[in-house]
Amino acid sequence: MAYEDLSPFYQNRVNQRLGTIGLPDYVTDLAANLPEKYRQRQILRDEQAKAFAASGYTSTGLSSRKDVNSAATPPKDAQVQAAAENAPLRIVYGQQRLGAQVANVLVYQNQLIVHAIWCEGPIDSIVSVTMNDESLPAGVTATHYTGADGQTADATLIAAFAALGITYADTLPGVAYSVFHVSATASDGFPNFAAVIKGRKVYDPRTLTTAWSDNPALCLADFIESNSYGLDRTTDSASVEDAADECDAVVGAAARRSLNLVLENVATSRQHMEALRAYAGCWIVESGGDLKLVPDRPRATDHTVTASGILAGSLQLSKLGVQEVPTVIDVRWTDTSVTPWVERSAVAYAAGVLAGTTPRRESQIS
Repeated sequence: MAYEDLSPFYQNRVNQRLGTIGLPDYVTDLAANLPEKYRQRQILRDEQAKAFAASGYTSTGLSSRKDVNSAATPPKDAQVQAAAENAPLRIVYGQQRLGAQVANVLVYQNQLIVHAIWCEGPIDSIVSVTMNDESLPAGVTATHYTGADGQTADATLIAAFAALGITYADTLPGVAYSVFHVSATASDGFPNFAAVIKGRKVYDPRTLTTAWSDNPALCLADFIESNSYGLDRTTDSASVEDAADECDAVVGAAARRSLNLVLENVATSRQHMEALRAYAGCWIVESGGDLKLVPDRPRATDHTVTASGILAGSLQLSKLGVQEVPTVIDVRWTDTSVTPWVERSAVAYAAGVLAGTTPRRESQIS
């Protein structure tokens, strides 16, 4: 039964209980071509990105604070529920909590059916879901899809669209999503859904397997090689193994480097590459047509530069001026011990800042 087929009394009840007033803004015609619409808007799929990928890439210096911050999405923003149409399909590395991107809303068999898009798949799993930041109440159920190539079209969406005279058969390969069934008594307004996503499965050349990992070097290699959202370039496998081992090295009781990041801000390939290599702690250089990851760490000298090996006028050294050196560092981090996740801040001050004898020059990184 479609919403329009309900009696005026029950339509009014649904409007009052589930907040369906304004739902036409959510209802879209994505049934036949949702993947195409998303991929038209996917991060990096523009002429600038294509030209960049073809021109080659070699990193120079440390990644800038601007590039790292451009890739980071504050948890408050990442957990907001929004309409899916014309939104970029997000990419999750590691684990993140996301608000739903609502693609379709229908009324079927006296239930509200909410089609919630999460991110690019295949992912490892949808760890948990909430409605209005609480566990799903009685009268609300969900069916999850991880974006696997072999996933089938959702039976409820097929039936709900059929009730409207629309044929729906989209399996949405490469898209992780959920379909929620909400009874008329389960919510006082339009429900807000969010999920903890255990993200992308990435290839590990050390084990020759593709599985979930929060190793930044493996995530960087995945981004470089993806022909859907990345550069569509090949990496030097031995260098990826070396960089991944460096990230996995145990410091104290934890891996030296790990990554939990959602890419949803539209940015250039270079900006995302710079951010990802900052997390991986490596340089990226061209090597025989491949991109090679070089860990930023002490190593044995393999070449000595002498005056005879420097082209006259080509060596230029520079350093930041005093006014460009920060005296306050504000590091923003995500507290996952509460729901919703929140952003916290850790601040370090140079000597004399708090006393007022050293000028305050603040730098913030997310």
